[in-house]
Amino acid sequence: MSRDKFKEDAKKMIDEMFNKIDTIEMKKDKVQDSAKEKYEKQMSELKTKKDELQKSYQNLLETTEGNWDEAKKSFTHSTEHFKKGLQELITY
Repeated sequence: MSRDKFKEDAKKMIDEMFNKIDTIEMKKDKVQDSAKEKYEKQMSELKTKKDELQKSYQNLLETTEGNWDEAKKSFTHSTEHFKKGLQELITY
């Protein structure tokens, strides 16, 4: 896959994931009172992961040819880390 195609796909993927956060946040009123504290904690952690993913994506956009593989690997790792947090939050 070309660098440009990877960057394009990466952008689409993070946009979709970030939209899911917005959707989940809109449903937070439906979370049972007993689970709200855990929900809030996980949402906070997910937002931290979101910031990390955004930094990783920015690095991917700015990387040179010599650092491409490392930037791609870092972005992929950040994406998987974010997806895991997102999945945990979706269970509410």
